[in-house]
Amino acid sequence: MNIGSIYVAIKGDTVDLEKSLTHAKDISMKAAGIAAGAFTATFAAGMIKVASIQDEFTEANNKIAKSLGISTQEAKAYNAEINKLYGQGLGQNVGDVAETVSMAVKTLSTNSKDAVNQVSALAMRMEDAYGADRQETISAVNVLMTKFGLDSKAALDFVAKGFQSGLNSSGDFLESVTEYGGKFSDGGLKADEFFSVLKTGLAAGVLGTDKAADMFKEFAIRIVDGSKTTADALRKVGIDSDKMTKDLASGAKT
Repeated sequence: MNIGSIYVAIKGDTVDLEKSLTHAKDISMKAAGIAAGAFTATFAAGMIKVASIQDEFTEANNKIAKSLGISTQEAKAYNAEINKLYGQGLGQNVGDVAETVSMAVKTLSTNSKDAVNQVSALAMRMEDAYGADRQETISAVNVLMTKFGLDSKAALDFVAKGFQSGLNSSGDFLESVTEYGGKFSDGGLKADEFFSVLKTGLAAGVLGTDKAADMFKEFAIRIVDGSKTTADALRKVGIDSDKMTKDLASGAKT
C-alpha cells in the first residue's frame, strides 16, 4: 500500500506538471505570435521602403533623361553612381543626388563615370560645408580640367584647398575660377600660379578674388599692347619695353 501511495502521489504530480507545460506552451505560442506579427510588420515596412526607393530611382531616371535629352533606359546607366553617392549620406534624397549627377554630366568635358562621381560628391560636400552653389563648383572644376590640364582629382583638390584657405571670403572664388581660369592659362600660368595670384591678392588687401584676377587680366592685356603709356610706365620701374616685347614674342619671357 505504501508503494501504491507513492505511485499515486507521483502520478498526481504529473497532472500539475502537465498544467505547467500547457501554460508554458500557451505563453510560447503567444510569444511566437507576437514575434511573427512584429516580423511581418518589420518586413512590410521594409518592403514599403524598398518600393519607395524604387519609386525614387524611377523619378530620378526620368529627371536625368529629361535633363540630358536621353531615354530613361539610358539614364539607368547612372544609377550605380547615384546609389554610391546616396549611400555616402550625400544629398537630401535620391532625386537630389540625381540632379547633381545631371549637372556634372552636362558640364564636364569628360564622360568618365569616376569623374562624374567625384565631382558630384565634391559639389554636395562644398554646399554642406560652405554653402557653395553646386553648379558653380562643377563649372570651376571643369575649367581647371580643360584649361590647366588637371585630372578630376587634382582639380577637386584645388577647389577644396581654395575654400579651406579662405579664398571664398568674398563669395566670388568659384566665379573667379570659371571666369578667369582660361585667361590665366592663356597667359602661360599653371594652376598653382593662378591660385597663388588669388591668394596673394587677398593677402595684400584686394577685396575679393574677382578683383585680384581682374587685375591680372588687365595686366596681361596692357603688357603687350605696345602703347606709349605702357612703355613709359615700364620705364619708370626700370624695364626696357622694347626688349620685353621682343622676349614675349619669342617666348623667352612669359
